[in-house]
Amino acid sequence: MELQQLRYFDEVARTQHVTNSAKKLNVAQPALTQSIRRLERELGVTLFERVGRNVRLTACGEALQKRIAPLLAALDELPEELFQKVFEEDYYPRLAEETDLYQEKPNAKQLAYIEDCVRGVYVKKQEIDQIIETYAVGWKVSRISKVSLAVLRLAIYEILYVEDAPTGAVINEAVEIARRYEEEDKVSFISGILGSFARSRE
Repeated sequence: MELQQLRYFDEVARTQHVTNSAKKLNVAQPALTQSIRRLERELGVTLFERVGRNVRLTACGEALQKRIAPLLAALDELPEELFQKVFEEDYYPRLAEETDLYQEKPNAKQLAYIEDCVRGVYVKKQEIDQIIETYAVGWKVSRISKVSLAVLRLAIYEILYVEDAPTGAVINEAVEIARRYEEEDKVSFISGILGSFARSRE
């Protein structure tokens, strides 16, 4: 059972409509249906029953939604807590030991940009991960290192949603960041994915 499966289940439970849920989640309807069926197989129960074009929770589905609702709500609040923790004053001396980028705390404009990116990547993660898997041929995001995945997610978010961020500059910056923390083969992997994605948008 994966967190994504539970989020998919919760959204369908809320809308009681698979197609509408798929659009809201920005996933293909067959993929959403398969995710729900896989969750049902893993749990050994039926979670939904069809009612015309809609779906309705079974007793087991209602019990599951009741259990996971507090968990999902807590997870949704987590990025805010982490964001506030990261930007506490005493965090910067530790970061400064790693790179001179953090010798000073970001100014208000920089903080606003960082916050937008952090929140944006979190909200759009499913869409971004689908893009990554599309261009990382034969790779699932679960196989990609945490650092490489973070670099890819941020770069793709900036390309898609930050209007004044030139695609070339975003890719160059992502590659430079990757070089600080990853081996050269992973840097090439990141560069290849971002390059292919950028060309698909031309």
